[in-house]
Amino acid sequence: MEKENLLTEYIGSWVLAIGANINAAASTPSPFLTDEQLQEINLVGFELQALGFAIQVDAQSELNLESGGNAIA
Repeated sequence: MEKENLLTEYIGSWVLAIGANINAAASTPSPFLTDEQLQEINLVGFELQALGFAIQVDAQSELNLESGGNAIA
């Protein structure tokens, strides 16, 4: 795999992980935030996860099961 694609795949993985952590934080009840605010934060987390998957798929130059699974997710 080329260095450029590897770096792009790493960035996609980090964006995905950040989105997952935001989802986890938004799923935790908070006395300081309303339910609507938590839902909006949760949506941001889902969007970051989708962006991370898209970046990973874009970085994969060959067709294999991994790239197909990321494209579906």
